[in-house]
Amino acid sequence: MRRKSFTLIELLVVIVIIAILAAIIAPHAFRAIEKAKISAIIGDIHSIKSAATAYYADTGTWPPNCDYWSFSQSFCPGFLTDDGKPGWNGPYLEKWPEAKWASSFWGYLFSRKDCAYSWMNWGITWKGVPYLYCGLELLYIPLAYARKIDLEIDGVIDDNAGIVAYGTYGGPTVVRVFISRWGSF
Repeated sequence: MRRKSFTLIELLVVIVIIAILAAIIAPHAFRAIEKAKISAIIGDIHSIKSAATAYYADTGTWPPNCDYWSFSQSFCPGFLTDDGKPGWNGPYLEKWPEAKWASSFWGYLFSRKDCAYSWMNWGITWKGVPYLYCGLELLYIPLAYARKIDLEIDGVIDDNAGIVAYGTYGGPTVVRVFISRWGSF
């Protein structure tokens, strides 16, 4: 009796079909993963912005600076724990968001005008007059992500207009999202 088995040609045809399907599906899967990361980052930006705005509504001032050392320890006074300001009604976030890009050590930095990493060095002006401001920095983010975030939030890809600004600033790419501007120096 002769046993039935696959011939080499039949196996090669099956392997080629699988390879063709993988070549068609893989790019779409990777694009979907990247799009999900961008959506998660934009969600984090909106969450932090809403939390900062709620803090401001309750206390009349913006939250203290929250830098990468703080979020790596899951501690951001004002956002997560009571910082002693009258009217504080938090926590405003359950936890500080983690980076959704390659480097998990670097991530989101909430900053206002008096922080050690002063945004006053940005040289931001409004109609030629310097303003005080607070906002969010996304540190060490890929440039492609920066462009997509800018497009999603501002509606156009530009590196220094609207509420999103990004650039290398002498190092890795940093995205800055403005939350508020007030008064002049």
